Amino acid sequence: MQIEFKTIPGGRFVMGCDARDIDVSVRQFDYALNTFSPADVRNWFSKQTPAFYVDVPDFEMPVSLVTRGQFRDFERAARLPSFGLTQGDPDLPVEGISLEEATLFCEWLSAIRGERILLPSEAEWEYAASSRGRYAFPWGDDWDPLLANTAEAGPGHATKTGMFTAGRSMEGIEDLAGNLEEWTRSPYQPYPGGMLVRDLIFHEQGPGYHVLRGGCYKLNGDLCLAKRRHGFRANYAITGLRLVRHLA
Repeated sequence: MQIEFKTIPGGRFVMGCDARDIDVSVRQFDYALNTFSPADVRNWFSKQTPAFYVDVPDFEMPVSLVTRGQFRDFERAARLPSFGLTQGDPDLPVEGISLEEATLFCEWLSAIRGERILLPSEAEWEYAASSRGRYAFPWGDDWDPLLANTAEAGPGHATKTGMFTAGRSMEGIEDLAGNLEEWTRSPYQPYPGGMLVRDLIFHEQGPGYHVLRGGCYKLNGDLCLAKRRHGFRANYAITGLRLVRHLA
């Protein structure tokens, strides 16, 4: 299975943000958030507070999300019944994948390649999506709806790698903003010194639900903020699968 990995040099970065950053984000995406109660919006964004330093070792991340064709290879090689996710164009990203399915794929790929391949942690994902802590989005600090597949300017469906190349991260990773929401291997917990947020996701999924990052073609660009934390909800989540490879 051909997968193009890019090295993400490790380093220290500021994960999360403070209350002033939340104010900026909420104003920036007022058009997408003004149909919700201010209390709910504040609750969602408070998950990404407070800011704290994190050291991230070197790791590798593929340029693109796992495709339907790659996931189909897994189903066939592992002699598993089809999960029903791989019909259509094999170059489109596999969509609607559960955490269990994503984890099984990583375990299978690790075994056949003799490598340690995992879902990204929240820290790894945010580090990559912020271009190593430099920006609010993979490409910079200013939101541009033409650089990501979201509800603002996207086609209304998942797209292949290469459709939004101007929205790549510094390392050339594509679709870290938009296209499909992406599983991490990190269960939700408050950041050091932060508060536990008991929102709808918490009540539906229970404590310790796994965090999704990114954004998707169906929802607005606020979910594309590199620091934004959210989770699975059956009525809107459009989930994909991104890998990391550990070098040691």
